[in-house]
Amino acid sequence: MIEDSAKGSLTLLLGRMASTLISTVGVIIVARILGSTSYGLISIALIPINVAGLLINNGVPIALTNFIAEDRYKTKGENIRNIILSGYIINTAVGLITFSGLYLSADYLANDIFKRPELTLLIKILSISTLAQAWLNTSTAIITGFEHMEQNNIINIFQSLLNSTVGPILVFLGYGIIGAAYGNTAPILLTGLLGILIVAINLKKVNSSMFDSSYFKPIILYTTPVFVASILSGAFLQILNFILPLHVTPSEIGYYAAATNFTVLIGFLLTPINQAIFPLLSKLRPEDNIFQMIYNNVIKYEILAAYPIAAAVIALSSSLVNLFFGPDYNSSILIVKILMINYLFLGFGSNINGILINSQKKTEVNLRSTLLYLLIGIPFGLVLIPKYGILGFLATIIIAPKIGLLYSLYWIRKNIGIKLDLLLTGKVALSTILSYVVCVTVIRFTSSNVWLELIFGGCAFAFIYLISILATGSITSKNLEDIKRITEKNRLGKKFAGPILEVLIKIAEKTKLYTIK
Repeated sequence: MIEDSAKGSLTLLLGRMASTLISTVGVIIVARILGSTSYGLISIALIPINVAGLLINNGVPIALTNFIAEDRYKTKGENIRNIILSGYIINTAVGLITFSGLYLSADYLANDIFKRPELTLLIKILSISTLAQAWLNTSTAIITGFEHMEQNNIINIFQSLLNSTVGPILVFLGYGIIGAAYGNTAPILLTGLLGILIVAINLKKVNSSMFDSSYFKPIILYTTPVFVASILSGAFLQILNFILPLHVTPSEIGYYAAATNFTVLIGFLLTPINQAIFPLLSKLRPEDNIFQMIYNNVIKYEILAAYPIAAAVIALSSSLVNLFFGPDYNSSILIVKILMINYLFLGFGSNINGILINSQKKTEVNLRSTLLYLLIGIPFGLVLIPKYGILGFLATIIIAPKIGLLYSLYWIRKNIGIKLDLLLTGKVALSTILSYVVCVTVIRFTSSNVWLELIFGGCAFAFIYLISILATGSITSKNLEDIKRITEKNRLGKKFAGPILEVLIKIAEKTKLYTIK
């Protein structure tokens, strides 16, 4: 099961890399053509859409993945038809409610809330995406429960191809921000329909009982704490988003929107791990002796990948922003650095703790974590945003959730008996800092050319980091051999990652810097 989960993570990772690169092209083209002001208007129009997303991200997809994975493991899929159809019915109803509410209130939101009448049509166009997103979220959760990660890749890449073509073409043809709005909505709608089709094909292959309403109650019971937590934390975040335009200019919001695009560099690594590990944990219980090992290894591989990417982006942020978005977005550089610093907390389980808790059907624990987060976040946001604008917003969304993180760590330690491997986190952090220092030093000698900074600075960072994690034993030869064995199960992984891993294993064996356990 562990190897299948790791293979699923790798499959999703390769697909996520492809889809992210494709989507990023479209985002950059649209942002550059529109400019920071118009790009900021699109970001403002998306605020009520994101608020509606609180109803769509209601916990039903999480419940579907958990129930399907568990049912496949325990009963060979006897109840899957009931689970799937119950989920679709609930989320279609929710999607219709959000679409209707947004479409009918678009004029009020644009004129009375944001004081920008030009947002009316944008909100109406974007409102269609809420129903489509409900279908898409439901479909991908079901496919994840089946652990058919390659099908999720098809969905992601299909949506990315549409994102990178529809919006840029419409904007280039002169439709401006209206074209950008259609470019945002059409890919979600078409991909949502594709997701339903793929699920229908999978469902034909399953021998399960006929549909009845028996799973509505279990899904709702599981979902309720997740939904309440999502509503509370999401509503708070969207309130901050509503407050923000009152204290900053559209250009500043455009700078923030541009900066958030760099988080996908780490997001496309973390999302596949989240998707693949949740079905695995849903099959296990704390008394299983591999539980501790899985938890620590998820954190280990997350930080081994995320820490260096975050540090490299910080070191190269000026070159990256100028290269991809142009001088008009120079104010995004500081925002990029702050966003990257937040990934430090991955070493304390910030990405895996909630997933582990939900997999054990203890969703009320995550609700309590959210309440603690709001206890700090509400006063932070109300005080810092009016005074410091974007920086106050960033301080709120980064610092406030950490009280919930501390609580989740305490609960996991007390009730499941799992402990963090802080020594490993320290080793990886040390390797990252050393690589960052070398990278910045190299950049000082190549600051006259953006491409030289990226090439030489990036290569220096990668070289020092690899040597350092090998020397400190952050990654062992056994880890490398395990990774190689898993990557060889994927054709692309075997072709591209295999030779690199082979070289690293040989270096390890010759230098004897660490011991195979």
